[in-house]
Amino acid sequence: MNKTTKQQGKGIAVASIVLMCVAVIISLVASISPLLVAPRFRKVFEEQGIESPLVSAILLSIPGIVYLALFLTMCAGLIIKEWLIRNKSITLAVNIIVAFLIIGFHGLYVIALFLSLSPLLGSVGHR
Repeated sequence: MNKTTKQQGKGIAVASIVLMCVAVIISLVASISPLLVAPRFRKVFEEQGIESPLVSAILLSIPGIVYLALFLTMCAGLIIKEWLIRNKSITLAVNIIVAFLIIGFHGLYVIALFLSLSPLLGSVGHR
């Protein structure tokens, strides 16, 4: 193996670890928001007597601890994967995929919850 190949390998390994750390941080943020936000949304809908849309109802019916357990398990998997898989190109690809999935899920979660507020806002305007 020549010097350039070794440097590229080190660069991929560093990029993989940095991206893994970013994915872990995003996972922690994404797992905390259902714990903090979902109970407030449930309370608002119950107080106003408005039925939440199906997607929001499904998301709100899942206990926050389940989200936390899923994201913590995923974080542990990301960390363990770095030791188990020697090919850092593969770990980098996995980290990229996981980061996009986490960001996508969290974005959909937030959108589903905030879109569910539209009936509530409509009912406030008619009072």
